[in-house]
Parts: sequence; structure tokens; C-alpha cells
Amino acid sequence: METPIFGIFGAAIHPRLWMPLYKQLSLNNTTPFEIVFVGDVRPDFALPENFIYIYSEAKPVQCYEIARRNTKGEYLMWFGDDILLSLRFLDAMYVHIRKLLDHETIVYSRMRCSLDLPPIDSVEAIEQKCYNVVAGQVPCMNAHSLDFDAPIVGLTMTVRRSVWEELGGLDRRFTNILSDCDFLLRFYEAGGCPFIVPNAIATEDQPSDLKDYPVGRQRLSVMNPHVDQGLWKKCWLIKDDLLSKKRLVEFQPFTEDEIPIVR
Repeated sequence: METPIFGIFGAAIHPRLWMPLYKQLSLNNTTPFEIVFVGDVRPDFALPENFIYIYSEAKPVQCYEIARRNTKGEYLMWFGDDILLSLRFLDAMYVHIRKLLDHETIVYSRMRCSLDLPPIDSVEAIEQKCYNVVAGQVPCMNAHSLDFDAPIVGLTMTVRRSVWEELGGLDRRFTNILSDCDFLLRFYEAGGCPFIVPNAIATEDQPSDLKDYPVGRQRLSVMNPHVDQGLWKKCWLIKDDLLSKKRLVEFQPFTEDEIPIVR
């Protein structure tokens, strides 16, 4: 297998979406990649050589770290399995990453949330669906909607592996939601800056009915989207709901025992 440049990782519970996603990443892209997904819903089909699945019943934030530690790419790209991509997505991301002072920069694609759209059944349908929503896209999200000065956060965040390791990864006290936002704010606190790739588009394709989600431990974060808000507020919010530029609570990384290397 060719040495990957991008190590794409995530906590994943929608096996029916995995091969369409893999085809998007492969189609018309020349940049080598691998995918490492961790979750508690096993696929019932064979995966390509550069697509690794690891079974775990851990909470999603722990699955993210297990997946990340089992990647081999020079650059780490945080992914969900419900993402739709524009053509030549990886090539577009890599062109800009090579030009940047990437040890100090985190790279995002442009993003769009896509709700209540029909199921995807082919790469062509995915591409059409992604481009149909481009007109209404937003570049990224604000880290705190009540503070207009808060930095941006977004989908498909991509950093050099050494940056992730220097920051210590994710805080073990989070469950899922906002663990990525916490990581990004710690990256900014350390002096990093964002860059949005203009010609790479990621669409979050969320099912409108939660019954579409498989039953499993990871469903907790979908059914209770506010589960991590209390911790996040303690870490980052000061008076009048403004975002602090420095983390207010000490960071707690996972221990080696909590994140096994299983590949």
C-alpha cells in the first residue's frame, strides 16, 4: 500500500455510507490516503486495504483518539462518515497545505449542512447533492455563537500529526460533542491560525429522523447533543458568555491504557 499523506480518522456508526465516502475520496484524487474508523457497528462487507475498521464500545471521543493513533498519514484529517465531498477534495486540500506554514496552521474545507435530503445511492448522486447546496454554504462556524469575536471552527479539520501530539489530543472528560471545538481553541491558544481551502467543499448530510441512526453506545451523543456543554463552558466561557482566549480548566489527556493501539 502506498504511504498515505492524509490519515483520515473518526468515530463512525454508519457502515452503509462508508463505501460511497471511500469512492468520493478515491475518485479523481491523486493524493494517497487511508481511513481509520472506530465504532460499535460492524460493517458486513470487506473494506479496501487502506480502509481500517476497529471495533470499540468506548465513548465517541475515545474512539476518535483510538482512530487517530492508528493512522499513519503525515497529516491528520478529522472526518465523519456522513460527509459528502466535492470533486478532487483531497487534492484541493493538499495543494494549499503544501504552501502553508502548516505547523502553525489548521486547514478546513468550506462547509455546508444538508438536512432532509433523499438517501445517497451512488457517487454521482453524492456529487450532485454536494454541489446543489453550494449556493447556500457557509465557510465555517463560529466557535461560540454568542461571541462574534470567537475564532472559526469547521469540518474536516486537518493538521500535521506533530501538532496533534504536542497539544496532547482530546480531553478525556468530553463525550463527543465539542471535543473538537475544545481542541481547536487550544490550538488557537497556542498561537495557531486557520485557513479555509476555497475549492474544497464538505457537506454534512444529517438524517432528519434519529431512527436512521443505528442502536449503539455512540448514539448517546446524537440523542443528547448538550451532553458536553457544561464542561466546555467551564473550560472557555467567562462573564457575559464571552469566550476566553486561554483555557480556564486544566487539560486532561487520555492515558496510554485508555487508548490501546490495536492495528
